[in-house]
Amino acid sequence: MLLELNHVTKSFGGVVATNDVTASVKEGKIFSIIGPNGAGKTTLFNLITGAYTKTSGTISFNGKQIDSLKPYEIHELGIARTFQNIRLFNQMTVLENVMTGMHSRIKANAVESFIPFRSRRIEAEIVEKSMEALSIVGLADKYAEYGTSLSYGQQRRLEIARALVSDPKLLLLDEPAAGMNINESAELLELIRWINSDLHKTIIFIEHNMRVVMNVSDYILVLDHGTKIAEGDPETVSSDPVVIDAYLGSKKKGGDADA
Repeated sequence: MLLELNHVTKSFGGVVATNDVTASVKEGKIFSIIGPNGAGKTTLFNLITGAYTKTSGTISFNGKQIDSLKPYEIHELGIARTFQNIRLFNQMTVLENVMTGMHSRIKANAVESFIPFRSRRIEAEIVEKSMEALSIVGLADKYAEYGTSLSYGQQRRLEIARALVSDPKLLLLDEPAAGMNINESAELLELIRWINSDLHKTIIFIEHNMRVVMNVSDYILVLDHGTKIAEGDPETVSSDPVVIDAYLGSKKKGGDADA
C-alpha cells in the first residue's frame, strides 16, 4: 500500500473532526473521499500532509510513518496537494506560481547560489519543469499572466500544475471541480484520468460532484461526522443505503431524495 491510515483521530478540544479512521490507498489508483459538509474530509488531507498533528493513530506513506513529520518533509517524500479554497500568489505570474512548487526539489546549497553558471542552470531547470506542468494542464500560453487574472476553472488547473511540478508519488486534490460548469468538470475528469494513467500518479481527491466521483474513482471512502461509514468501488458505495441517507439525505429528513 502506498498510503495507510490506522485508527486516525483528530480532536479540536471537545470536537472530534476525524474519528478512528482506517483506510489504505493502493499505488496507481484513484481514491475518492466523499461525505456531507463537516464530515472531516479536509481534516484528513491536513493530517496526511502534516498541516495538522493527529490526536491518535498512525499515518504511513511508502512504508514510512509520516505523522510526526513537518509539511515540507512530507512534501519531499512525494506528497503534494491542492486546496479547497484556491491559494495563489497575487503578485506572481502563472509561471512563477508553479515554480514555487519546486522548492522541495531544489538541491543547490548556499555556495552554489553564488556560482553564476550553476545558479542559471538550476533556474533554467525549474522554468523548464514548470512549463511542462503548465502544458499538462493546458495553461502554457498563459505563463506570463498573473495567476489571479485567470478564470476560476483555470486557477484550479494552475493549482494542479503547481502540485505536479514537484513530481509527487501521491497527488491530493481538494474539491478540484468546485465552482466549475458541466463542460469544465468533464475536461477536469479527463485531465485527472490522464494524470493517473499516463503520468502514473496515485490520486486522492475530495469532491462533491458525484458525476466526477463515480466516473473517475477506483475506490471511495465515505465519511460522516468524522467517522468512516462505508468504502468500496463506486457501484457498491452508490447503492449503500447508509451512504444515500448520510450524503444525499432522505424525505424523512427533508433532504433531496432525487439528488
